[in-house]
This record gives sequence, C-alpha cells and structure tokens, in this order.
Amino acid sequence: MSDILILGATGFTGKLIARYLVNHPQRAFPSFTLTLGGRSRDRLNKVAASLGLSTNTDSIVVVDLSNYASVESAVVRAKVVINSIGPYWKFGEYVVR
Repeated sequence: MSDILILGATGFTGKLIARYLVNHPQRAFPSFTLTLGGRSRDRLNKVAASLGLSTNTDSIVVVDLSNYASVESAVVRAKVVINSIGPYWKFGEYVVR
C-alpha cells in the first residue's frame, strides 16, 4: 500500500512531480510513501535511482496501460493517484475509470 502513486513517472511531467514530492518537507518525517508507476521497469529504475529512491517492488509498479486489470491492480493499492500519463486520450481511459 502506497500513499501516493505517480503514473507516468518516467515522462517529463511525472519526473517533475516525483522530484517535488521526494524533496517535500513532509516526506522527511516520513509522513507519506511514494510509488512510481509506468510502462518500463528499466526507465522506472533509472528515475528512482536519480531521485535516491529504492528500486524494490514497493517503490515501483509496472503498469500495462492497455489492460484494465493491470491498471486496477496498481491504483487500488494507493490512497492518491497522480496521472501524468500521456497522451491522455490514448492511455487515460482506464486510469480514470
């Protein structure tokens, strides 16, 4: 279970959001947990490493955006989902649903 899941964490906007949250003052307490989500484990590992995050299975989730069950299993484990996956018209439907 994660407090915040960032879907699209390997894209430009997702990286900005992740960097902001990793450096947020409340994270120092640790008052919230953060999970990076995306389509490629290799790219997620690179983003996590650049932010000083663990690359274990609790910090990273690989999501097949064309599969509703895959998206559902990722988002139900988070309290808050930040969707930065684009293009939204192509990959956003299952996330919103």
